Amino acid sequence: MPTKKDFLKKFSIYAVGNISSKLIMFLLYPVMTFYLLPEELGKFDVLLTIVIWLGALAMLNMRDGAFRFVMTDNENVFRTVLKLFIRILIYNILILGVGATVVYLMGVDLYFNPYLIALFFLSFNFFEVYQQIIRGRGKTKLYVTINVISAFLIAIITMLLLKTTDLKANSLIIAYTVSKLLAALYAEIVYPILFKKRDKIVSTITDENGYSIKQILTYSLFLLPANLAIMGINNWGKLFFLYFDYDYILGIYAIVVKFSNIFLVITTIYQQTWQEFAIRDYNTENRSQYFTKYFNNYLLFLALLVTAITVGVGIFYKILIAPEYYESLVYIPFQLLTVVFLALSFFLNLAYECSFEAKRAIHSALLATVVSFILNLILIPKYGIQGGIIANIVASSTMFIYRLIDVRRYFVLKLNKKGWLAILLTILLFAGVVILSIK
Repeated sequence: MPTKKDFLKKFSIYAVGNISSKLIMFLLYPVMTFYLLPEELGKFDVLLTIVIWLGALAMLNMRDGAFRFVMTDNENVFRTVLKLFIRILIYNILILGVGATVVYLMGVDLYFNPYLIALFFLSFNFFEVYQQIIRGRGKTKLYVTINVISAFLIAIITMLLLKTTDLKANSLIIAYTVSKLLAALYAEIVYPILFKKRDKIVSTITDENGYSIKQILTYSLFLLPANLAIMGINNWGKLFFLYFDYDYILGIYAIVVKFSNIFLVITTIYQQTWQEFAIRDYNTENRSQYFTKYFNNYLLFLALLVTAITVGVGIFYKILIAPEYYESLVYIPFQLLTVVFLALSFFLNLAYECSFEAKRAIHSALLATVVSFILNLILIPKYGIQGGIIANIVASSTMFIYRLIDVRRYFVLKLNKKGWLAILLTILLFAGVVILSIK
């Protein structure tokens, strides 16, 4: 069982990497508001959403599956994961190459060049899995380093292209593509994974601690619906805005989500740290007490974080972005509430991961997806961006409540003083936000 010192040490490593890389990306978006109209920024944001969403499906959710199995410290398992990753990558290259050619020859207008989209898709999702393999191998410092390198390159290349060319939103696609590949190349030089010579990788592992490709793939795919649902809760609205031709709202909503992602960045640090310890120490005695302790600490952590971000954004918002985006300010605290429920849902999802019962996560995922889809369909035509955010909050809270009840089969969580304090602080904060917004 980890000590507080162990947890804080790992937390600090993730903190440096995540804050550095995500801070760069966070600052980039406000700067881009002075170069791109809301419609232009919104369309790139939709493309990025689709790349992430479909990428998880196209890569068969290897991002999560690879990390879980590489952590076994079994060399045969590692090589099997690597073989599966390479196979999936090759299939994606072939499919996207043919698809981009067909779209180009048919003259379909995708707003962006189809070959550029294909390269963006491949580089982004290759890097997503690749970095998790590095993390799973215990190379935490290298993992955070390549994230910082990638973010720094994205910012530099984007700004150079925006200032010196008329590529507009295409600048972002080019920057993402080039930066991901260069960061991966740096990682290969420091710690070779793809180009290191190894013995032949067998398809089936026979040792008692091994897993076959089928087992790894099955585990990854069972996690996929839950991950797609979590991504969908935040992103159904974007697709509906696009469908209803709310191009202007797309840009406003993109800024709302980007500012709320400050919260997501910091919670990711906690989640990544906690994920490692939870997987390794899941079979410890007094499991309920163990998870209860971290759950209540996390609740208070989230409440304080939401308060700090809400106040901070309110003070500095108009300094950071162009006037065309000012109206997004009022929506940010409520989108933060969505991210709180998503973060708590992820915390509870570890019960399924640790027990190798990932398929149980599908139930809450499907429920949340249906709720999100229906509410967005009903509310967005009537209330616009407000309707989309209401749908986000209801769907994410539905997932959290379902999992909170369902994980009782693994452990029982109880609120302590920290947990109740977190709830009280959150209630007071949003009561104040509502009162100020009415005024």
